[in-house]
Amino acid sequence: MKEFYKVWLTKPFDETSVERELFDATWFATVKIVLKELNLKETMKVGELGCGWGRVILGLKFMLPNLKIVGFEINPKFCEIFKKLKEQYNLDHVDVFKKDIIAEDLPYCEYDAIYSIRVLHYFSENDRIKVLKKIFDALKPGGKVLISIPNAWNIYRKLTYKHAPLISILKIKHEMKNTNFKNLKIGGYNFLMPIKRFPYNSILSKLNVFLSFIPLVNLLGGLVYVYGEKER
Repeated sequence: MKEFYKVWLTKPFDETSVERELFDATWFATVKIVLKELNLKETMKVGELGCGWGRVILGLKFMLPNLKIVGFEINPKFCEIFKKLKEQYNLDHVDVFKKDIIAEDLPYCEYDAIYSIRVLHYFSENDRIKVLKKIFDALKPGGKVLISIPNAWNIYRKLTYKHAPLISILKIKHEMKNTNFKNLKIGGYNFLMPIKRFPYNSILSKLNVFLSFIPLVNLLGGLVYVYGEKER
């Protein structure tokens, strides 16, 4: 595993950031993209790989309270924070488990949809392919997947992103194609630079979401994704 990923696993976490990072424009755009592209319904069972302390999970539960979600996270401190948030928000049908998604298998043929937000670019190519195969096996026939990473085509990201090497979303798409995912498409979102956090219900936040659903324009956003399906 890359050295920068090992550093990420042990970085300190400020619990006050939980309040800061919920209900802002980036959170709202991410939740909207996951909801729309995966066409989530409350009858579905969904998995998130690398869920952190549950930022996106909390957003999806805010929109679809009865949605069943299972998150997997390697950092035990994040798992503990999510448990506290689960109790605080009195959430049902949701759990987060400590799991190394590279070394450990996922439940077979278990999920209607799986998503991963800003995680796979931390992995080596071999590890990404290994994880994509696990996602494929964990999906039910007809299951859907969405993989999001920072946008290597975005100038601001190129100049400022230091967490991990940026990789092209087309490379992720190619790897997913080789893993037998079908109906692949790419998109992008989040046009607001992370200099200031804007509330999810602000005009700028709504504009941010609107731009995310315009083909080609959305590929200029700070985050990009690949959507794919497992054949029935």
